[in-house]
Amino acid sequence: MLKNRGGFPLKNAAQKSSDQEPLTQSAERIVDAATGLFAEHGYDGVSTRQIAAACGLSIATVHYHVGTKPELYRKVIARLNREEHALVHAALDRFRQGVSTPREYQELIGSLTDAMAGLCHASPQRARLYLRRWLDPDDRPGRDELRAYLALYKALEELVDRARASGAMRADFDTVTLLRSFDWLLYGYFVSGAPDLKSWCGDPHKKRNLDAFKSYLRDYVFRMTGLDAGQ
Repeated sequence: MLKNRGGFPLKNAAQKSSDQEPLTQSAERIVDAATGLFAEHGYDGVSTRQIAAACGLSIATVHYHVGTKPELYRKVIARLNREEHALVHAALDRFRQGVSTPREYQELIGSLTDAMAGLCHASPQRARLYLRRWLDPDDRPGRDELRAYLALYKALEELVDRARASGAMRADFDTVTLLRSFDWLLYGYFVSGAPDLKSWCGDPHKKRNLDAFKSYLRDYVFRMTGLDAGQ
């Protein structure tokens, strides 16, 4: 089996991943601790011993509940993916139930944008872990993870296609570029901090800063897609 750095298996389509299976209470506890440590120090900067110590468990107990360090890392990423998929598919279900006017599309896209920002606000380690992962050229995601990323983008593409077909959005923008730009705006804000010309980096979680960022993010998406014309 092919592997990338850290022993991450590159699974083929015929292999079923255990990463999508529900976690036990003990596994959730370990994944919680590992998420924070991986986000703070990166994959190579964290040992299984450190993860076990953070949970107050032995290394053997950690292995029993979540497997090897590469398997645990995949579980961390898979859980983050599941939370994002839940938000996007909830919005997609609402689209399929009869959203049709530009105003309805605007409200739904705006609420989804707010929810994605809220997800990062609720789990501060998410943005830092993703940026560490993307910026490390040696740490390539496995195929299961790539399928999860692509499935999320395809669901969002369906939302955009439906809005375009209704006439609510412009037709002259590239969907994937827009989604990638949104990713970097969202995660960059929570890693670099809120813009502040006095202290340079304001607290991104402070209500005033977070509300201003959500407003900007909605405005960015509306203007790029033409949804602002529905205001």
